[in-house]
Amino acid sequence: MSQRILLAHLDPEVESELRNTLSHLAPSRQLDRAEENVNSFIDWRSYDVVFCPPERAEVMSILAASAGAPPRPAVIAASRIPEVSEWVDVLEAGAKDYVAAPFEEKQIGRMLAACA
Repeated sequence: MSQRILLAHLDPEVESELRNTLSHLAPSRQLDRAEENVNSFIDWRSYDVVFCPPERAEVMSILAASAGAPPRPAVIAASRIPEVSEWVDVLEAGAKDYVAAPFEEKQIGRMLAACA
């Protein structure tokens, strides 16, 4: 099964490192990018996973939940620097998980498997 993944509003360094890790895990995964300044329609139900910055986790979780009938994408907050308080905040905001650089293939692989 091929997962569709959305990289939404991430810091360029975080996005680049995450994209690199994801491309090593399974090249067949489809990676899309949501632009910061583009107000385009996103069909949330077409994604399995959404990676976003921690400060956007609550908004992304609400948008994913409001997408209607399942399946709904899993929201994973991705950060450049690990912060325990940030991790707790994003989980309370509705995110499925939190990950910080350096992004390890095993860790990201487990997260994606849990979202399948």
